[in-house]
Amino acid sequence: MDAQRRYQSSGPILPDLPRTPQSLNLPTPTSSQLMPIDARFPPPMLPPINAQSLPTIPVFPLRTGNQPQMFDDSINQSLYKVKQLESRLQMTEISNRALLEEVIRLQTELFNAIRQSQSILQEERLSRQHIENNIRIQNDVILQLTARIKRNEDVFNDEHQSSLSANASVRGLEQQIAAIQKEYVLRRDTQSTSVDGIRKQLGETNMQREQLEKTQFNIVEELRSIRNRLEAESSNFNSLTNEVRQKTRKLEDDQRLTVSIVLWMIDQQCDSVTISSHHIIEINQLCHAETY
Repeated sequence: MDAQRRYQSSGPILPDLPRTPQSLNLPTPTSSQLMPIDARFPPPMLPPINAQSLPTIPVFPLRTGNQPQMFDDSINQSLYKVKQLESRLQMTEISNRALLEEVIRLQTELFNAIRQSQSILQEERLSRQHIENNIRIQNDVILQLTARIKRNEDVFNDEHQSSLSANASVRGLEQQIAAIQKEYVLRRDTQSTSVDGIRKQLGETNMQREQLEKTQFNIVEELRSIRNRLEAESSNFNSLTNEVRQKTRKLEDDQRLTVSIVLWMIDQQCDSVTISSHHIIEINQLCHAETY
């Protein structure tokens, strides 16, 4: 403004330029516009910034002679402003080139980071698939183990129920043997009070009864030991139960046969008061043979 007032007749004056370089509003490239940079496609190299790349500014010699002083001052001022503008342009070009190099460097780092993140994501995806496969295999193994445990529990429950039923059958056999013993005692008492002639035979029958009681006691003890073994050895339960059933069936058959023989002998003794010793010996031998 001072120059315009001072040199109003010297022509138009250039406007004042800012002394600091203005920031360029360059558009930021998107991720799709960024191109990967590697060894096959090196980034373009910028030409070096030096004094030769700058255009040479023609320097007009100052006119001498009878030129007016005001015109010379305006020319010198214009040249000074042009030089300032050129220096500012040079600084702007330098800053723009530095910004471009920084953008290229950041672009390279960005693509390297993207490549690394993609490799990391691929490794994580593979590790996740491996972990999922391991979890699936472990779930299958757990399901198989659960099914096996369920089958073992069912087998154990079946064996426990069968052992309980076997114990109940053994108790029933014990009760039957006790009832048979009571029946023998009652029959002995009734025969001793009603028949005097068969006292000798009753003595022999008492001896036989004692032997039978001993055998029955042994059988009861054996059944109890079998029951204890059944409770202690659940693994050999099937074989032991079969053996006990066979023995109890044989004992029942022997006992029934013995009872029928004794009843038949008592009936015969009631009919005929005396019986020969030969028949008694044969009956004793038959009872011993059936017992053993």
